[in-house]
Amino acid sequence: MGLKPALQTVAEAVADKVQVPENWGCCAFAGDRGILHPELTESATAMQAAEVRDFGSTAHASCNGTC
Repeated sequence: MGLKPALQTVAEAVADKVQVPENWGCCAFAGDRGILHPELTESATAMQAAEVRDFGSTAHASCNGTC
């Protein structure tokens, strides 16, 4: 959808530093599947979650730009 540049512009307007994980992508939530089977989302986002933890941020904001 090409929303990443616009979302990054908004983030940069309100944050001192914006970091976007290299491994962002599908969270595999799929409607209610993430509620019924949280292991799907945990597995799909494991690399992204590790990368975000390594950022050492004091605050996080997120949007689902891939759905």
